[in-house]
Amino acid sequence: MKVQYPILLTPAGADYIVYVPDLDIHTEGYSIPDAIFMAEDAISLVGITMQDEGMSVPVPSTVAPSCAPGEILAYAEVDFDAYRRDHGWSVVREE
Repeated sequence: MKVQYPILLTPAGADYIVYVPDLDIHTEGYSIPDAIFMAEDAISLVGITMQDEGMSVPVPSTVAPSCAPGEILAYAEVDFDAYRRDHGWSVVREE
């Protein structure tokens, strides 16, 4: 199932720093489309790692975070099951 997480993009020279408030993670990209792609990848990786560790993945906020001057609000669309399938991840349980 696809979900959309709000992300904040902050210009940093020619690049963009990305903050995902719902997961408290950062990444970066060299353009706005690349920054959104990197956010989708980071969110997906963190989400499936949380699932593998038996943790609940936070649901996306329904209220958009406020932007500071110069920041850009965007949304990263992720599908944890598709990411896991497309990247060959499987759940491994150690006993």
